Amino acid sequence: MTASATAGKTACGDRQNPAYRSSVQFFSLPETRGDQLHCCALRNIASILLTAAAMCGTHLLAAQPASGDDTITTLIISGNKITERSTVEFISGISVGMRFDSSLITDARTRLRRTDLFYKVDILSLRTTEGYRIYIILAEKFYILPYDLGGELYSRRYGREKRWWRLRVGMENVNFRGKAETLRIGCSIWDWRSVSASWTKPFLPSPWYFSVGAAIDKYPDEVFAIDHLAFRTTMTTGRKLPFNSLADLSVMPLIRRRLLHGPGNMGADTVRIYEAFSLLRWRTDYRNTVFDPSEGWYLALDMRTNALYNGIAPCYAQLSGDVRWYSRGLAPSHTVACRMTSTLRNRDAGVTHRLQLGGEGTIRGYARSQFGLLFIANNSLTLSMEYRFPIMRFPDMDLFLLRQFNPAFSSISYRLDGALILDCGRVSTDFTSLVTHSPDKSENGTGLGAGLRIVTPTFERSVCFDLVWGTYPWSHDGYISFMKEPAWHFYLDMFF
Repeated sequence: MTASATAGKTACGDRQNPAYRSSVQFFSLPETRGDQLHCCALRNIASILLTAAAMCGTHLLAAQPASGDDTITTLIISGNKITERSTVEFISGISVGMRFDSSLITDARTRLRRTDLFYKVDILSLRTTEGYRIYIILAEKFYILPYDLGGELYSRRYGREKRWWRLRVGMENVNFRGKAETLRIGCSIWDWRSVSASWTKPFLPSPWYFSVGAAIDKYPDEVFAIDHLAFRTTMTTGRKLPFNSLADLSVMPLIRRRLLHGPGNMGADTVRIYEAFSLLRWRTDYRNTVFDPSEGWYLALDMRTNALYNGIAPCYAQLSGDVRWYSRGLAPSHTVACRMTSTLRNRDAGVTHRLQLGGEGTIRGYARSQFGLLFIANNSLTLSMEYRFPIMRFPDMDLFLLRQFNPAFSSISYRLDGALILDCGRVSTDFTSLVTHSPDKSENGTGLGAGLRIVTPTFERSVCFDLVWGTYPWSHDGYISFMKEPAWHFYLDMFF
């Protein structure tokens, strides 16, 4: 017998050895039914042990930090030459150490765009082994611009038919000190002279804000032979609310001096009036854009009273409302704009607080403050409608010299728009006369005309020129008749 045969025999003989069988039975198929049952039990136990080990391993792996964490480890802000970094962080709501979420980026982009401080906002995210790296890329607007520019023509002076002028000019910085603060300075020249200044500061990142302002005006009276000198200050605190709303409370001390004209008038003809008003305001804005909106609506309510201190003036309360609505016209680029305003008082406020209408902002087609001269008006109601349409779009203009200060000047777009205008309104002594036909206690007028506007979306500004024919306040023949000469109105920015 060969050696190989001997080895095979030995191996076969060893198979009968119990020690051998016990060492290999886990890996070989059993030969009897008892062995089969015993093997199945062992296999089930092994499966349970392996499953438990796998679950423990998975739990341990989940407890370990991933190679790319969800924490924001780096925040890079570029393009903010004037706006401070802290202001951008507060507005965006993104800071280092926060947990990354896609909605966080979307909300930050929306908040930055709504401030109107930037004409371009991009936010990018990059995941690294340490965490997320966020890039906020901004393009700033030009922040110092005129905010109040125009002229007002008054039809009466000292109770006589005499025209006189007021020219207004103002400048504003909507990102003062790079902290989203607003600083405004304005003045008036010609027959009405005034100087005003105001400052508004948001307390970022909170929704609260604070404003303070002061103004001094010197102007003639339309009805009486009186010159007015008025000084007022305003202190306001408010906050942003849900549903695109703002609410604020103001206190406005007011000092006025009335100087009566006439031969031999001395200091006895000078009357000083001291008052303190409290103002509660609410504003809700659902327009698609603040400048030149084409869709949405806007609501503003103003409740004020001089009950804090009225001095010799009558004590009264006043509620003012302003509702604006915008919709697309016959073409996608056309807009139908409507505005309704009202002023209601609980009692007669006297000659010191005459309510007058006329001119841009109220009833176009008439001189400023033309309505309310024949009696003391305490209530008003106006309705304005415009159909706006583009006429011509000019090629973009590049101001090379100013581009060195701000890239916004590298591509200035502007266009010429037209508007069909319908204004109507009424003033009255009391609420009953406002809604009924009372010739002795109310005045009303209607203006019909057209306007041209040079619109500059780059700076969110427009220059408006309107030519409107007004009807006679009362036609004795019972028919509506228009004045032969139209009234023209020149002002900066559309007032609704």
